[in-house]
Amino acid sequence: MKYILKLLLFASFLHNYVCISQISTPFSYVIEKKKPAILPILSFDNSNKKYKHLGTGFTVSLDSTGLCLIIVTCEHVVTVKDSLTNKTIRPVEKIFANMNLIDGSIISVPLKVKFLDEKNDFALLEIKFDSSYKNYHLKINSIPLSHLDTSNNLREGETLLYIGYPMSLGVGKKSYPISRSGFISQNIEDSSKFLMDGFSQGGYSGSPVFRIKENATKGEWVFKNVGMLQAYPSESAIIKSKEKNDLKVIINPGFTIVGKLNAMVKTLSKMKCIYGN
Repeated sequence: MKYILKLLLFASFLHNYVCISQISTPFSYVIEKKKPAILPILSFDNSNKKYKHLGTGFTVSLDSTGLCLIIVTCEHVVTVKDSLTNKTIRPVEKIFANMNLIDGSIISVPLKVKFLDEKNDFALLEIKFDSSYKNYHLKINSIPLSHLDTSNNLREGETLLYIGYPMSLGVGKKSYPISRSGFISQNIEDSSKFLMDGFSQGGYSGSPVFRIKENATKGEWVFKNVGMLQAYPSESAIIKSKEKNDLKVIINPGFTIVGKLNAMVKTLSKMKCIYGN
């Protein structure tokens, strides 16, 4: 009996070990390959001459050359909103992205707003390279347009990976995005969004969300970007105080709203690249 029990325990351990090994391998691969494509989005404040972290963006290549690049982020990251209606007033004036150089340092590259979609909460930004950047050795990676997944076969319970810059963590002398995992907690097919069970903080807006699946026929892992992290559905709570006024605080429930990529991919597919800019 003891022998059988030990055998069962060993089998359980072996099963868990294999599952963990299978899960950790694709996560590590995606993080290593895609981190260079994920950038902190900044604005420049003329009053104090400092950069301010706005959110996260990721680089998409529009063709097979990898030279035609667009940076994607949330519309609300790069716009000024009305405090009462939350409607867009105008784009942020001076927008930048921190890009890593091959020597390990970073450079802040100016961006130009190419397209804004307030309804679907995405923005397309153009990199404003000029002749001065020819002297820099930029370490740019990108996510191919073909890797943006617009299929409607998302299944609740699917494992997800999202990478970005929450709370300005990793934004510094060299940009290191933060990787976290979650799973699809609700997917309504005719909706432009789905809910992810995954914790989010300020700065994560604009982060790419990847699904990772095993191709049973080829025995390999397949990963595609299925969404862009937008916000968490917040609720308020009142903290009673005897000495001071009651405090109203925002509670983060641990769910995150992820925008599907259908509208974005449709817009990106219509864009044409002019080389040499």
